[in-house]
Amino acid sequence: MKLPSLLLTLALMMLGANAMAQESGESASVDATENLDAVRAKVKERIPRDAIENIIMSEVPGLYEIRQGALIAYVTSDGRYLLQGNVLDMETDTDITERSMSVLRREVLQNIDVEGITFGPENPKYTVSVFTDIDCGFCRRMHREIDSYTQAGIAIRYYLLPHGSPNTPSWTKAEQVWCAADQQDAMTRAKNDQSLPPVGDCDTGPVQEHVMTAVRAGLRGTPAIILADGTWIKGYRPAQVLLAELERDTGAATAAAAAPN
Repeated sequence: MKLPSLLLTLALMMLGANAMAQESGESASVDATENLDAVRAKVKERIPRDAIENIIMSEVPGLYEIRQGALIAYVTSDGRYLLQGNVLDMETDTDITERSMSVLRREVLQNIDVEGITFGPENPKYTVSVFTDIDCGFCRRMHREIDSYTQAGIAIRYYLLPHGSPNTPSWTKAEQVWCAADQQDAMTRAKNDQSLPPVGDCDTGPVQEHVMTAVRAGLRGTPAIILADGTWIKGYRPAQVLLAELERDTGAATAAAAAPN
């Protein structure tokens, strides 16, 4: 299931890029801190304040990161050029942008105010966050195999990411699942096209919060699997494939932590 592009880059490119392209370039300040302040001032003149949370120096000389949630764009040190896309370090074969976004995604999920709906073993080896749509085909396939994830030691913490907008069928189903007395049973019933009771007087605000968390995390499409370190696995993975990725991710993190500075 594909979502509309509600990304920072949309706001940046549509609202700021044309104005920036017309600005004559001036030489950057020698002092990095002063230049950062100058870049912030220039960018905030052209882009609405609510489209930006922070602007920081990136590890790439001459580029600054513009951040909104887990979304990142770049601006040149003279404040003139806005860049969209991932920056790769070809010497280390590292996606610098994705590395930063993973950290930010983790922070976004840590700050969510409502719980997810969790399936899994009592003492899981791994817990992953999965943004799911009730009607998404691969989301349903993943849920049909929920016992396989449990047997692999993986807990699935679902967040609701319905296709469309409020009052559409998928959104209503998400609200019915959230408001059910037994959310786990309701999730399974909904993904099997079984009927659910109406929402009634239940507070459906958490569904909206799940959706806005996905937007802030820069997620597009479902299922979206987020690991504990913020890594985004795009799409369905069978239990054993996901387990292998989790073990590889854990091993890489352990090796990095043990490496000398």
